[in-house]
Parts: sequence; structure tokens; C-alpha cells
Amino acid sequence: MERTSDRVLAAHLVGPEAAEIIQGIGIAIRAGATKSVFDATLGIHRRWPRNS
Repeated sequence: MERTSDRVLAAHLVGPEAAEIIQGIGIAIRAGATKSVFDATLGIHRRWPRNS
């Protein structure tokens, strides 16, 4: 996080379905999202595999 602007500069995630989750985070980072934007956002993630 950049202290002067509160802009999130990077993120990492490890675990099942991490690739799908980090895509949304990457889009937000590229769009210039700040920590307060992340704090105010509810992430949505499916809980079962696509084949179910």
C-alpha cells in the first residue's frame, strides 16, 4: 500500500481457487483501488466446483 495515497500496489493469495479470486483483485489494483475501497467491498466467490 502506498502510504500517501492509500492505493493498493500489490496482493498475493495462496490456496484453492486462488487464480479466480486474484483476478478480481488484480483488476481493482489496475484500476487504482485504495485500501478504503477494498475495505468497503464485499467479495463474492462461489463455494463449489463448476462441475457440480
